[in-house]
Amino acid sequence: MKIARSHSQNPTGISRLLRDHLRTVAQETQNKLPEKAHKLAYYAGLWHDLGKYNPAWQQRLEEVAGDRSQRIGIPHSYQGAVWAARYCQILAFPIFGHHSGMPDLSDLKKVKEAEHQNNCDLAINQTLQDFPNGLEPDQDLSALVPKSPLEVDLLLRIIFSALVDADHTDAAKHFGNWEDNQFSTITDLYEQLQTNQKEFIKSTVDTPINQVRKEIYDFCSLDGKLSPGFYSLTAPTGGGKTRSLMNFGLTHCLSHNKRMVIYTAPFNIILEQTAQIYRDIFGNDAVLEHHSNFDLDQLEEDDEALNRYRLAGLRWEHPIIVTTPNQLFESLFSNRPSKCRKLHHIINSVIVLDEAHKLPIAYLDPIMDILKALVKDWDCTLLFCSASFNPKAWMKQIFEIDCKEIIPDEALKRHFHVMKRVKYRYINDCHWNWEDVVQDIRSQNVQSALIVVNTTADARNGFIELEQRLNPEHCFHLSTRMYPLHRKRVINEIRQRLDSKQPTYLIATQLIEAGVDLDFAAGYRVLGPLDSIVQAAGRVNRSGNYSQATLTIFQLAGGNLPGKDYRQKVDLAKQELQQEKDLTRSDSLNRYFCKLLQDNNKDCKEIQSMREKLMFASVANKFQLIDEAGKVDVVVETEEALRILNKSHLNQRDYQQLQQYTVRLPEKVAAKAKENNDILVWNALSYDGRFGIPD
Repeated sequence: MKIARSHSQNPTGISRLLRDHLRTVAQETQNKLPEKAHKLAYYAGLWHDLGKYNPAWQQRLEEVAGDRSQRIGIPHSYQGAVWAARYCQILAFPIFGHHSGMPDLSDLKKVKEAEHQNNCDLAINQTLQDFPNGLEPDQDLSALVPKSPLEVDLLLRIIFSALVDADHTDAAKHFGNWEDNQFSTITDLYEQLQTNQKEFIKSTVDTPINQVRKEIYDFCSLDGKLSPGFYSLTAPTGGGKTRSLMNFGLTHCLSHNKRMVIYTAPFNIILEQTAQIYRDIFGNDAVLEHHSNFDLDQLEEDDEALNRYRLAGLRWEHPIIVTTPNQLFESLFSNRPSKCRKLHHIINSVIVLDEAHKLPIAYLDPIMDILKALVKDWDCTLLFCSASFNPKAWMKQIFEIDCKEIIPDEALKRHFHVMKRVKYRYINDCHWNWEDVVQDIRSQNVQSALIVVNTTADARNGFIELEQRLNPEHCFHLSTRMYPLHRKRVINEIRQRLDSKQPTYLIATQLIEAGVDLDFAAGYRVLGPLDSIVQAAGRVNRSGNYSQATLTIFQLAGGNLPGKDYRQKVDLAKQELQQEKDLTRSDSLNRYFCKLLQDNNKDCKEIQSMREKLMFASVANKFQLIDEAGKVDVVVETEEALRILNKSHLNQRDYQQLQQYTVRLPEKVAAKAKENNDILVWNALSYDGRFGIPD
């Protein structure tokens, strides 16, 4: 037999020997993981490409003759999976799935049935010519497998990640497409943050609010040195949480030799603001901002920069990651190589979940279970953050997680008292219409007001009513029916008007509650979920410029609610508001959220049961944090979007840039769109410059 090769000739004319590829991938897969997983990882790497010893596969490699546009087209994962099953059945999962994705156990059993038709014995016999001492493990691998099926599930996901990364990296190095990254050390980043913080404090006035911010930062310094585990950080809006949580993360990494800080938040607008703050402190190279709405214009205008960003998103090597819970958790529960490649880099990290109560309740059981496993078995530390209530209470009561609050109780109460800038007023005895809202705005004699509603229809209808009763030039609208770049422009205009004290009245859906840095003199919130009401209050008197500011909570005559789950949250909020009017105290929010969790199924897709049965493909199919059923993406035909759409070929940068002009619509509404370049587009002439796409 000719010497077996794993890859065709590279640009220098050298082929990659298969035996060298297997040994390198085995060693690198092992090196990426803690010692307890070394043996299993090593043999997963050593056996993963045994199918390439199949003479038919080798012949096909010669036929394509280095033309990488042609596929080999002969499966090569069966053989290694069959071989692995003889010694340690669970290793068949990552080996079989290292290109196509890890299967369910029932599908893996079919691999054994297909052993003969895939020339397994022939491939193994050919392999032994390159490995005369045999391929058998030097110990009983099954003895290294955890007893708990859920522990096995996570172990396999992490081995799979390391294997995929090692395999792709070895191939990239062979073809000269690899560049080792050099990042700032945790020590360097820690010192940069402390230096920046000292300069920041020097530039600020010594006010009670700034004293609170400094105290929160200092508490994070102290607790960052404590043992790994679960922590919570409760800091009122404006309390400097963004800097303080990173101080905890870097202090903890430095104290316990951890490799990175992963920050997640549920809304892109928070991520964009947070990533920019961190880039300003640490520089662009230390921070990876990874989410679907990332502005690729920040990258250089060449394919190399785009490919580097794409690879960075697959691997998560940067010391600071700013991303969404979707990216984190859908990777942890995925079975696909591209999604899972980053998972082994999560090991031994600090994971920050900002506004964790925004995670869908229907997935909280599997999410919390896998977080507990990351802390217990894989050296992670979890930090839950909130600007509205202490996560510690519901973590303990619902999920039996002992979570240390960084801010002591006495200080926490004082912080919320000092930072209290809004009084809540609940209108319980009647339903208001829009005329009532306008009359109340006039009676308060305020120059600016924010009105938050529950649906896009209410936002549109309310905006039309406001225009008729107030000066139309002073009225603004925001909802998800507007494409992202349109919303950004409106937000920037509103911010400029507020800064210059011009009359400004904004009606918006909940998207405005997601950390948008705007500061109104008064606020109005249609009765909604309790945490949303508190977040709406965070856009009122944000800078403490007004001696008295009020958020009025009212029930809207003829108002709409998005669905059954949302309606349940509204009903619970109504019950709580009838008991407690001061939502600056966390007790009411804790009661509300615990009640919400107790009354709902936290694993409605039965993810945990499927994980126990090693159903990797099924879990990936069922675990969808954002329910997109019945929703369709449509691109608005702006001038810039048309320039991209009319290209003969769209690349990754083009698709990413189109996100800035994309609106997610119900299928019924999206049916009015047309196709351009296989993309649904919305005629710009029927796009309203005030409130976007109509029903």
